[in-house]
Amino acid sequence: MIYGPLRNYYVAMRSGQDLQAYYDALVEQNESLREDLGRLQSEEGIEDEAHRRGYIKDGETPVITEGLPKEDMTKLLGEIELEDTRPWYIKVLDVVFFYSRDNWQ
Repeated sequence: MIYGPLRNYYVAMRSGQDLQAYYDALVEQNESLREDLGRLQSEEGIEDEAHRRGYIKDGETPVITEGLPKEDMTKLLGEIELEDTRPWYIKVLDVVFFYSRDNWQ
């Protein structure tokens, strides 16, 4: 009789905590993207990005390097993964109350 309301309360509380962690990760990613945007709006940033993409100015000599990993934009803008920092008792309560992060995603 008390399990149902207690489970609802626990799931709501944990969902709020997980959503806050997800929001914090998005804010951090957004700040990083704003820094990149600020850098790319400067003359030096534009030149750096053009060089990274293989463009050169008149008078510059192109150099081709091999064996370096290519940066993928999906890595930069990919899904946010949250680190599992739950204490043991929260993990136990998640099992007892059948809570999963998939409930809110």
